[in-house]
Amino acid sequence: MLKFEKVINVSDSEFYDTVLLSIVGEIKQATGKTISVSDLKNGYKYKNKVKRNGKWVEGSVNIRRPILNKEIVTTLTVLKSSYEMKYTIEKLSENSIKATHIQTSSVSDNFLNKALFKIRTNKRFNHIEKYIKQTRTKET
Repeated sequence: MLKFEKVINVSDSEFYDTVLLSIVGEIKQATGKTISVSDLKNGYKYKNKVKRNGKWVEGSVNIRRPILNKEIVTTLTVLKSSYEMKYTIEKLSENSIKATHIQTSSVSDNFLNKALFKIRTNKRFNHIEKYIKQTRTKET
C-alpha cells in the first residue's frame, strides 16, 4: 500500500469537484463519450487502453460510488493485476483540507515505487490546488 497525505488550501467541495471533473475528462479521452459529473454519482465503469510492458492492453476502470466531499475510489484492472486508487478528503477549515491518496496494488511497493508515488502525488496535489485557485480568481 502506498499512501501520501498533504494539507491543501482549498475547500473540500472544490477538491472533490475537481477530481471528479478530471475523471470525466479521462473517460472522454478513453471512450470518446461525453458524460457529466452527475453520471458518476452511482458509480461508473468503462474500458481503457493502458501501456503495460511496452504494449497497449485493454483494462477496465470501475469508479465506485463517491461519497460527497469525502471519498473517491477507482479500481483499474489490467490482465491479472488490480490497482485501487483512493482519495480521502478531511475538512480542516473552510478553505483547507487534508487530502490523502492511497494506492493498493498487487505490484510490490519497493523503494523506487514509493518514491515515484510520493513525487507524482505531491505534484498532482500541487496542480489541483493551483488549478482551483486560478479558477477561483477567474470567477471573481
